[in-house]
Amino acid sequence: NFTCGGDPSLGACCVDGVCQMLIEEFCIDAGGVWDPTANCADPNFTCGGDPSLGACCVDGVCQMLIEEFCIDAGGVWDPTANCADPNFTCGGDPVLSACCLPNGQCIDMEPIKCASNNGVLTPGASCSDPNFTCGGDPSLGACCVDGVCQMLIEEFCIDAGGVWDPTANCADPNFTCGGGGPGACCLDSGCFENSEAECLANNGTWNVGGSCNDPGICEEEEKSACCLPSGQCLNLTPLKCATGNGVFTPGADCADPTFSCASEPEVGACCVDGQCQMLIEEFCMDAGGVWNPGLTCADNVCEIAPPDDCCLPKFADKCIEYGDVTDDGIANVVDVQCGILSALAGLTGGLFSEQPDCMKVPEENADLNCDGTVDITDVLLTIKMALGQQLDSGMDTNGDMCPDTCKVP
Repeated sequence: NFTCGGDPSLGACCVDGVCQMLIEEFCIDAGGVWDPTANCADPNFTCGGDPSLGACCVDGVCQMLIEEFCIDAGGVWDPTANCADPNFTCGGDPVLSACCLPNGQCIDMEPIKCASNNGVLTPGASCSDPNFTCGGDPSLGACCVDGVCQMLIEEFCIDAGGVWDPTANCADPNFTCGGGGPGACCLDSGCFENSEAECLANNGTWNVGGSCNDPGICEEEEKSACCLPSGQCLNLTPLKCATGNGVFTPGADCADPTFSCASEPEVGACCVDGQCQMLIEEFCMDAGGVWNPGLTCADNVCEIAPPDDCCLPKFADKCIEYGDVTDDGIANVVDVQCGILSALAGLTGGLFSEQPDCMKVPEENADLNCDGTVDITDVLLTIKMALGQQLDSGMDTNGDMCPDTCKVP
């Protein structure tokens, strides 16, 4: 029942106006201000001092800027608008500019399409200009999710509920994801299961997620060739190789000229909330994305349908939110309940033979898979929309949250 103290508490740490959840020591080392009672996820908490962003229109191109920068660029600033709003435009025909996609490819695009494909827009530039080049890919950092380390960009790490460290590398044998979870701690006196903080405080060697019951957990293991997801070969212990998501080859040596790592795992276009990143399937799934093997971000597989295109037939001269059968502007549990009543009514003979009062849209708008029948399949699709989940890639190949068979011009 005796311990040397619990894990250090996390608190909101403000560094240059940016909030991160850190322990006090790390926050002070970073030159931040630490608040143990606050949480960065609290929408009412801010680090203060950030100028407000607004939609800035410069030559028909919209960018989110503070007022000062917008005026300096000769733009028109609207603090109430957002460039991501599909109903907001800067007027006139769309202006195309060079968009650098995550895979390094350059395509002239509209600002909103560039953003939806996770690209970097350079207003006024053109990919056809021989003097213009795209920079490198977004920075990768060590992402710790449930004690497991993966090399991801910051956005996908946060989406996966991880903690991102841009200065660390999963392949570094001295780096561990740590955290408050238990692990096997190897001391001169034997093996104990406790937290990393308690283990290191006693000069022990901590093994994340390990158990003292694991054979040889505290024995000095011989290093062998480990092939990391990047294709790099490092001589590591089996535990360190597994932590870095590598493939361990016992007895092999990276210095051996006859040994080589297999080709890198297949990467494909990974769509997360309309944005695209080239990832292997495992990392895409961890980020909650839809993986498209054999396709690249340049194929626009993650492109969100323009606002003029409806997934289902228009009602009252407007597009109906997919799954919103009550026409209240959002798909939620009320729509699920109404969909169940519609499916039950359909069982009595014919599509909507007795349409429930909750149904405020045309009959075909509840047929979410567009097969001419309202049944349990449509109810399950409504549940997906209410939970904010992606549609299966088999029915929605481009990830635009509309089945391929339902698109209506």
